[in-house]
Amino acid sequence: MIGEEMRLPPADRDRLRWAALIHDVGKLEVSPKLLRKPGKPTPSEWESLRLHPEVGARLTAPLAGWLGEYAAVVVEHHERFDGSGYPVGLRGEQITLGARIVGLADAFEVMTAARPYKKASSRAAALREVVRCSGTHFDPAIVRAFLAVSTPRLRRALGPASWVGQLPVVGTAPVGG
Repeated sequence: MIGEEMRLPPADRDRLRWAALIHDVGKLEVSPKLLRKPGKPTPSEWESLRLHPEVGARLTAPLAGWLGEYAAVVVEHHERFDGSGYPVGLRGEQITLGARIVGLADAFEVMTAARPYKKASSRAAALREVVRCSGTHFDPAIVRAFLAVSTPRLRRALGPASWVGQLPVVGTAPVGG
């Protein structure tokens, strides 16, 4: 949807969609125990986690010809607009457009999804964080396109199961009923 807002041609949006689907494939070589760890990773665990973009690029290399410039999404999706990301420290437009788009979409998903180590943020709180990080973590042009995607359009695209988890839960269910 961000690509559509940015008026990318349909062929580019298709490749972007595929690149987004496989961008974290490098996590296949990260310990599942580490991925589900309830606490903050140790420095050595962070080192292992930070290898997943390069591992992913190696795993997806056979698709690079078909993905074209969007193959770089896999290795660049943790680069930040201000150059503080990884694995290389690219900045601004050194980061491919697809990686700047997927990096923002991925960060928003991480913010709004529950993880073993954190509760999900509300959509409103995550949007505030995206705006706060515009120009540092995220390309301001991508942020503007992201913010232009309407909530109803997003919900229709993702389906009801994706937003039911955002509903507040009152009380707890009895155990052993």
